[in-house]
Amino acid sequence: MKSRLLISLLLVSSLCFAHTAPWAGKIIQYKIEGKLAGTLKGKYAYLSISANMYHKSQFIQAAILDKKFLFAGKTEIPEGDFCAATLYIADKAGLSSKDIRESMAKSKNWDYRSLVLEQQVLVEVGNSAGESLIIGGELNNINNQFAIIRLREQKQSDSIWKLYEQQKKEFANDKIRLEKFNADKWQSTLLLQQEAVLQRLKIIEQYPFSKMSMMEYRSLVILDKYTAGMYQGPLQETWNNLPEAVKTSKDAKSVYDTLTKTASHISLREGSMIPDYTFDNDNGTSVSMKSFRGQYLFIDFWTSWCGPCRAEHYNIKKAYERFKSKNFSILQISLDDKKEKWLKALQEENLPWQNIRMINGWDKALEKVFAFNSVPTSYLISPEGKIIARNLRGTALEEKLAAILGK
Repeated sequence: MKSRLLISLLLVSSLCFAHTAPWAGKIIQYKIEGKLAGTLKGKYAYLSISANMYHKSQFIQAAILDKKFLFAGKTEIPEGDFCAATLYIADKAGLSSKDIRESMAKSKNWDYRSLVLEQQVLVEVGNSAGESLIIGGELNNINNQFAIIRLREQKQSDSIWKLYEQQKKEFANDKIRLEKFNADKWQSTLLLQQEAVLQRLKIIEQYPFSKMSMMEYRSLVILDKYTAGMYQGPLQETWNNLPEAVKTSKDAKSVYDTLTKTASHISLREGSMIPDYTFDNDNGTSVSMKSFRGQYLFIDFWTSWCGPCRAEHYNIKKAYERFKSKNFSILQISLDDKKEKWLKALQEENLPWQNIRMINGWDKALEKVFAFNSVPTSYLISPEGKIIARNLRGTALEEKLAAILGK
């Protein structure tokens, strides 16, 4: 989840959208008046302004006096463009953007607030920078709606993870229960993400002509890429609902090209034949996909450092124990670069099915064959070698097998 928040942060702080000839420019005189209206305490406010063809990115500091701060200046952008900025609150002076990013990464507290530079913007900072209310023009008003959804998702996700940390202490000696709690944590987080994506898409359809909507759509397309096409259906449906004038714009076309490239990368779909591939294990043996013909097979690509991968082991174990006597097998492919980390994870997880590690770790050739760019990626395969489903998470694998093999 934190990586997805980082993607959003990078998008917000580094994007400007141009819609006309690049030589046409305009000057924006901006004034951002802020006040600390909640419980957040800080001595300095920082504003990161994105770069464009006229200037490099800017990182500005303002002292907070009597709980108030002010940013005022000018920036030049292409005509028809808007410029996003990002607000941070800190206790130290003289920080760089790198300092703040590293501090947030270390504390795992991605606390920032995006806004659009306009002639007059009022900022009321709540209990965190992310809870700030931005009062400005149309772009900031629409951005507020997206920000509220992202903040709600983050806070609910943080609560789930906090609960899990408490459970780890309370049930430290109950490994099976902790495995279930961990699986539930990741599944709940995924459901929160899915709900937030659908809510953001509704706002995009509500304001189809807003430049802010297209920026948000772009961020969701990138999220889709990093989740192996998880949101292809909803993203395509929203695209279909956009007015033709929006879909034919240059910016929209470039975003849609990224979406279709992700779709084309997912070449292995339900009903497709799984490739006849032979995996070279790091111990010198080979495992062929053909050797599993006649069985239902669940093939899972994972790594020891992937939290969602390891959390899924609880659900996979349940399905395996229930259906292993009904012509059901599992093959796990580790993409770990370090053999010792893989072996350590195997010992900790106590996985009862066949598990091999690719000799080269994350094998780019294998990635192309099986059409994935992230883990976990999995396929449920029929005895004939056809793909029944991909990326069954949570209880979905056990439910699918029950529908096929019976109770």
